[in-house]
Parts: sequence; C-alpha cells; structure tokens
Amino acid sequence: MSVEFKNSETKGNLMRAFAGESQARNRYTFSGKQARKQEYYVIEQIFNFTADQEYAHAKLFYEHLRPFMGETITVDGGYPVDLQEDYCGYVHEGTEAPKECPNCHHGQGFFVRLTLAPYTKASDDK
Repeated sequence: MSVEFKNSETKGNLMRAFAGESQARNRYTFSGKQARKQEYYVIEQIFNFTADQEYAHAKLFYEHLRPFMGETITVDGGYPVDLQEDYCGYVHEGTEAPKECPNCHHGQGFFVRLTLAPYTKASDDK
C-alpha cells in the first residue's frame, strides 16, 4: 500500500524539519551578532558558519516542498516537550524551561530537551 507524498507523514516531517532548521538559523545568526557586539569575533564566525549550515538544510527541505506551494500548511513544533535539568535530573513539561529548577535552584540554562539529555533512558533509545 503506497501513500501519495502530499498526504504522507514524510511531507509533514519535512515541513517540521524546514521550520526547525529555519528557527535554528535565526538563533545562530542572533548569537553571532551578540558575539560580535562583545568582540568575540572567532565565536561570531563559528555561529555564522553554523547558521549557513542550517540555511543549507532548510533550503534542501524547502526544495522538496516546493511542489506544494500555495497550499495551506500547518507546522507543529511538537510542543510541549519534556525538559530535564542537567544537574539534578528534574523533568519539566512545557514550552520553555522554568527560570529556576524547583529542585536544585539552578538556572534556566541547565535545562535541555529530555531526548537530548545525557545519561537518560530517552537519549539511549536513539
């Protein structure tokens, strides 16, 4: 049994991937500008290089989706997600990490997506 590409899960995955790569490119571009303001020129170049890679990925996905231009599409980023605090292992479900871990009081920067967290069952399943 075959499914037409336009009705396939693959098309949906490509749309999500395109959105994710586009968002990532913006984050790296913004970070590069911030590094430049702080006169971290090598760091700026790393961010810009990475942003260019994300652009290349997004462009590739876009080319596969081009035949569907003009159609209304819905992109769901898959939120909320489980976020794990890296120090104590506290897991939070939401669209963004809490400002502070309620368990160990580390800041927001200690949270990562559970699927990307080191030393977890979720990261071992990949």
